[in-house]
This record gives sequence, structure tokens and C-alpha cells, in this order.
Amino acid sequence: MDGKLDTKFEGGESPNEVRLRQIDALHLIMSHTEENNVLICMHGRAMRLFLCLLTGKPLTEMENYPHQNLVLYKVTYNGDKFEIIDFNNAAHLKTS
Repeated sequence: MDGKLDTKFEGGESPNEVRLRQIDALHLIMSHTEENNVLICMHGRAMRLFLCLLTGKPLTEMENYPHQNLVLYKVTYNGDKFEIIDFNNAAHLKTS
């Protein structure tokens, strides 16, 4: 990432705009305290931005999260912070 967090393609969103939308979504998800497990699906770049948001990293570090299609990330929340406990897992894609 070259640090241009407000740059976007025509009709698209900048990383900062995605982050703001993700913050709103995260607040909504976290307001459902009765939920124990939540599945969130999104495309790769948005996932990288979301992982930065969850871990408190700057968006400029999004490329530090390798990503491929259909992988899983498992994240826990201890009431204070999020932790990635399974990272870029593609084991379910392997054929026997």
C-alpha cells in the first residue's frame, strides 16, 4: 500500500471510506451481545482492511495480511481486544 488511503477508482471506495463503513458494521455486530459466533464474508482487500481495524494496525499495513480466495480467518474477542487465532487458512480447499 502506497499510503494513499483516500484514493479510489471511479465508483469505488477508498480504504478510509471502507474503514468507516466497517466500523459501523462492527459496532452493529458487537451490539448483539447474545451472539457467540459470527461469520463475516468479504473480498480480499476489504478483509485486509478489516484485519487492520480489528488488530489496531494502520491501514497502510494491510499488505502484511496475505490473502487468497475462500480462506478463513478465526478471530476471538476477550471483551477488550481481538486476536487472530487462525490465519489465512485454506485447509478446507484441499482435496483428499
